[in-house]
Amino acid sequence: MKITYFFRHPDGGFSIAKVSQIFVDAFMRTDDVSKVTMPFHVNGFLAIFRNMLFAYRHREREGINHITGDCHYIVLSLLGCKSVLTIHDTVSYDNQHGFFRRLFFKWFYFKLPLMLADRVVCISDNTRRSVQRFTKRKDLDVIPDAIDVSIFHPQPKSHPTELPHFLIVGTGWNKNVEREVRALENIPCVIDIVGPVSLSISRALEETGAKYRQFKNLSDVEIYNLYVQSDIVLFCSVYEGFGMPVLEAQATGRPVITSRIEPLKGVAGSGACYVDHPESVEEIRKAILKLLSDKDYYGDLVAKGLKNVTRFMPSVVVSEYARVYKSL
Repeated sequence: MKITYFFRHPDGGFSIAKVSQIFVDAFMRTDDVSKVTMPFHVNGFLAIFRNMLFAYRHREREGINHITGDCHYIVLSLLGCKSVLTIHDTVSYDNQHGFFRRLFFKWFYFKLPLMLADRVVCISDNTRRSVQRFTKRKDLDVIPDAIDVSIFHPQPKSHPTELPHFLIVGTGWNKNVEREVRALENIPCVIDIVGPVSLSISRALEETGAKYRQFKNLSDVEIYNLYVQSDIVLFCSVYEGFGMPVLEAQATGRPVITSRIEPLKGVAGSGACYVDHPESVEEIRKAILKLLSDKDYYGDLVAKGLKNVTRFMPSVVVSEYARVYKSL
């Protein structure tokens, strides 16, 4: 089977390429696979048009063309070819402002690609529900992202009795880091933060007197080592497309505190300590104190997290994509 995988330009971020590479590597061992990366980062229609021409020249005429995410508009260059489109979220539309920009993204990123793609895969039920705003098709598949078991594997650690280490992965607007920091006020601990620190986060760290370490531009192995060093992972986002840090924490054997919102509920399963209202600093704090004070609860979450991760093994995801490919 011939498969060509299309990736967005690296300036758009590495997250999609990272999670896609797990199943791409598996198909490279058994099939005739090509990988194509868009030459232009999208900052206007001209870049989209150039990427479409590039995709047209590199399309797989006899096999399968799989758009791994974000550059959905490439489907328009694949007319007459077998196509699979994976959609991770609808942020590219939801975060647009202005009537004409929203109209452009609505049609070129969602409505037209959803009309023309042979098969469409969403990475969560939450993404599928969001995508259904743009289409009436009933054949949307849900295939989650896979955890990279070559890096993330269990490293047992006992319940913290002295200075606990908290890990926060990601510092974007949706990650809720400022509230997580404020929830740790007067709790003796070390906070490891992965990502750039904004002024509001910096202010929270200063005002709470938190002891912290900041990390940027880490490799997956370096991030894994921070999970290993941690005692508890904080991931109380107010919005997520999937929530891979939840799985990374569980796969490492660390309890995670996260928000009771989709898709995080669907990803974390029963292996997480949930906060119903991530906007509440006090609720996050109560969850932290429960994990620090209850050794049995701590251990139970670790065990349930390790069990939950089995749903996201690469073999499961590869099997699902193989089923989609065979249907074409």
